[in-house]
Amino acid sequence: MGKYDDFISLDLGEMQSDERQFGKRKRIERLKVPAGEAKVIRFLRGPRDPKFYIVRKQHWGIPIGMGNTPPLPCNYSHFEEPCYFCQEVNDYYNSGDPRKQDLARRMKASASVMSNVIDSDDPYNEDGTPKVQIYQYSWRLFSDIRSYFQNPEYGDLTHPLTGRNFKISASVTSNTGDRAWTRYDVQVGASPKELVAPEALDHLYDLDAEFPVKQWSFDQQEQIFEGILDPRTGAPQMAIGGGNTTETKRIDGSVAKETPPAVEKAAEVDEFKAPEDPKVIESEDEWGEVLSDSSDGSQDDVLNKLEELKKIAKGGK
Repeated sequence: MGKYDDFISLDLGEMQSDERQFGKRKRIERLKVPAGEAKVIRFLRGPRDPKFYIVRKQHWGIPIGMGNTPPLPCNYSHFEEPCYFCQEVNDYYNSGDPRKQDLARRMKASASVMSNVIDSDDPYNEDGTPKVQIYQYSWRLFSDIRSYFQNPEYGDLTHPLTGRNFKISASVTSNTGDRAWTRYDVQVGASPKELVAPEALDHLYDLDAEFPVKQWSFDQQEQIFEGILDPRTGAPQMAIGGGNTTETKRIDGSVAKETPPAVEKAAEVDEFKAPEDPKVIESEDEWGEVLSDSSDGSQDDVLNKLEELKKIAKGGK
C-alpha cells in the first residue's frame, strides 16, 4: 500500500462555499412591487426564530440640504435615550413657520419593517438555489399584515407546511406635482399551502446583521444635524485646515473650529420609504379581504427639495 493511497481528493465545492461565505459580500436580493403589479409571497422565518421581521425607526433628510443622505436611527425609539433629531423636529413643528413645519414632517422618524420572503412565482435562482429576498415595507402595511397573523383562524402563516401565501399589490392612486402616491394592498391566501421551496429556510438573511443600528451620542447627533460630521461615517466634513484644530464648513456657509473626537465608523443603512395612512378595501376574490397601505412613493422627491429649504431651516429667506 502506497504512502499516499489514503490521500483524499480536494473538495472544490468547499472552496466555492467559502468564497460565497467569506469572499466578496453577497448581493442582497430585494423584493420590489412596482406600481400596477402584484407579487405572491411567503413570509419566512427560521425554525428557532420567534419573529419573521425586524423594525427600524429612523429620521430622514438629515443634515438638511446635504443631498441623498442615509436615514439615521432614532435614539429614543431604539435606545430609550434623548434624541437630538427628535428635539429639532419638535422645535420645527412648534416654530409657527409653515415652511419649517413642512421640514419637520420630512425629518420625523418613521418605522420600516424588513422580512425574509420568497416570491412564489420566482422561487429559484439560475443556479437552482432558493431565491430568498428581503422585503422592506412600511409600518402601516405591517399593521395590516399583522392583523392576519393575529387572527387565530389562520394559525402560523409562516409554517412551511400549513402557512399561507400573501398577495401584495401596488397601484398609483394619484399624482400631485412631482409626487406619485402608491397604495399597497395585502391579501392572505384562502387556504394553506406548502412552502414552494422548503430549502429556502436554509438560506435566510440575518436581518439584524444586514440592518445594523448605529447609536450616535446626543452631541454627535447635533454635529451631524449641523453638517459638521458626516452622517455616514461620523468623520468631519469638508475639512479645510490642518493640525489638531479642524475648520469645518457648516451647510449655512459658516466655519466651525474644533478638534473633533474620534468616532466609530457608522454602518451605511439603506434608504427607507416613509409610510402614509392605510385604507381598507373589501374584495370578493379568492384572496378574501384586502388591506392596504397608501404611501408617498418618492423619498427622493423629498430630498430634492431640501436644498432650496436649507436657508429656511437656518433662519434665512
